[in-house]
Amino acid sequence: MDKRFFSNPTESVAKDLLGCTIAMDGLKGRIVETEAYLEDDLASHAHGGRTERNRIMYEEYGYVYIYLCYGIHNMLNFTTEKDNAGAVLIRALEPLEGLEEMRDNRGVEDEKDLCNGPGKLCEAFGIDKEMNETVVGEEIRVEEGESGEVEISTRVGISEAKDRELRFYEKDNRYVSER
Repeated sequence: MDKRFFSNPTESVAKDLLGCTIAMDGLKGRIVETEAYLEDDLASHAHGGRTERNRIMYEEYGYVYIYLCYGIHNMLNFTTEKDNAGAVLIRALEPLEGLEEMRDNRGVEDEKDLCNGPGKLCEAFGIDKEMNETVVGEEIRVEEGESGEVEISTRVGISEAKDRELRFYEKDNRYVSER
């Protein structure tokens, strides 16, 4: 995927990533759920200004932004927007290739439970903080794809700006994290 794709408004990128695939080291999954985080968004790491943690959101679009949630789970995001800070959280993937390795990484057998949450997909793919601030396409590739019917809802698992409809997912896809 061309890096310029990520220069678009965060909400558009979040919606347009649905159906695309993430590929890394023989593993592949189709994006079925995303969330948009904007600069003026109370739930976004960009809210309140630039810090060492969020600086990549301000510096460049088309980069991998990984952070640790609750001190446990890595979260995969892609930075967005040319003139504003933004990022898209990848919430869920439909596993396509390398399922045995994903099962080993996660310690679960059920295919549905391999990548149906942001922490789970990072664990399944072996995505960690070492990949933070790499260019999309270097270690983690995003390949174009087609999405099914898209649903929009409020985001999941946040305490601020809960009313904003910035979650995008494929309708009736069994790999979506929450309905």
